[in-house]
Amino acid sequence: MSFNKDESNLTLSPYHALGQIEATITGMVDNKAKIARIAGIIDAFNAARAADLARLEAGLRELGVDLHQEAA
Repeated sequence: MSFNKDESNLTLSPYHALGQIEATITGMVDNKAKIARIAGIIDAFNAARAADLARLEAGLRELGVDLHQEAA
């Protein structure tokens, strides 16, 4: 990391700034990939849950229970 000393000011070199921008963009891309992976896991969980619920409803219908029927 290089610094240019200007009286009492310290400023980062343009190369350091470009490195910081690159690191930020790389982090954003990595985070986007992680978010997409988490969303995929949640979607798979929800699909499995929906399939389980459908099997449960089918089993209850076989027993004569209709979950969608309004209570009397």
